[in-house]
Amino acid sequence: MPHVKETFFDKTAITTASVDSDVIDTGAADAGRADRQEILVSVPEAFVLVSSAPTLQLQLKDCATEGGSYVAQLMTKAYVTAELAKTKELIRFGLPSPLKRYLKISAVLAVSTFSAGKISARLVNRMY
Repeated sequence: MPHVKETFFDKTAITTASVDSDVIDTGAADAGRADRQEILVSVPEAFVLVSSAPTLQLQLKDCATEGGSYVAQLMTKAYVTAELAKTKELIRFGLPSPLKRYLKISAVLAVSTFSAGKISARLVNRMY
């Protein structure tokens, strides 16, 4: 099996309404990844609100073709600013099954935007 790129976001600023991660080509649909891997999301730079009470939701999306239409398969809760402090682990979640070959994460802001804040997200081996 070819080496699979593992990083969705790498210290990526999330300050606009929606930001898509890099696409990960897993090499094959599903391929038993749900049993072996999960996604780790961290906050290397704390989020700062502009006004109101913005929220951040992450959506794991998949697609059968590289340039096709991605569909959300898993969504996190909507995180508020106080939950988005600098941390090594914001959330760790398992991959749903089945998944199509191409994966990405969309970071979606609601209500308002942030003036600062970065996330990192990558595939990691599942902790047992």
